[in-house]
Amino acid sequence: MESIREILNKFYRRIPGSYWGIIGGIFGLAIFLIATNLYGMSAPYSIFSNPVSMLGWGPNGAEPVFRVGMIVLGCLLAPYIIFLMRFLWAKTGEDKAKIRNAINILALLSSLAAVVGLFMVSIFGNLILDDLFYLHLVGAFIYFLFALIFIFLYGISMHLGKKWNEIQVIGTLISITCGISVIVSIIPLISQYGIGVLFLFMNTTSNQRIILLQQLLNAAPLFAFTEWLAVLSTCAWFVLMGNCTLKLEYMD
Repeated sequence: MESIREILNKFYRRIPGSYWGIIGGIFGLAIFLIATNLYGMSAPYSIFSNPVSMLGWGPNGAEPVFRVGMIVLGCLLAPYIIFLMRFLWAKTGEDKAKIRNAINILALLSSLAAVVGLFMVSIFGNLILDDLFYLHLVGAFIYFLFALIFIFLYGISMHLGKKWNEIQVIGTLISITCGISVIVSIIPLISQYGIGVLFLFMNTTSNQRIILLQQLLNAAPLFAFTEWLAVLSTCAWFVLMGNCTLKLEYMD
């Protein structure tokens, strides 16, 4: 019986791990572009005032493009996440091997948690029709929190492993800054509702959810834009990292 390592080795020989990051990141950017254009065909949509989640109940096919796209995106990024952990794994005897591998494991777990959050964002994505929409917010919270964590941890691992260059540093810092900006933008909501803000949509009707969403956006006017920055910068980070690890693979 083949070990998991052997199965993964065969898998990545067929499709190199770096390609999954590049393809996944580009796919994510394309999905957001297509969904926003479909939405904007019949209703005003701006990344400065409309959150990403609104695509989940958008017109002209924006909803299925966004919701199915998020599932496919998670499936595309998962192989790169696993590959990146394997790529950065420190061999016995290498400098700071135990610390680096502990960071790699935490980064892997955090990134897989972010993928689960992405799936929840998709599955419970229709504020108008879905009575479980509050789970969408829980999923979004999980995604943004753990995306910020895994980008930071993988950055530390690459730094310690000296698999690092100036472009990666800049891209990682930009992505981390965008993730932090989301947290800063919702401070007014956290100060008013605490963690309970994630569950405000429980046991509500569709009309109540629409009104409540607008109230929350009014209370946190920067949220929509910072959310878009974080989402797009994360997709760009995967493209950047995929290209960098691809080059490093050939150098090795």
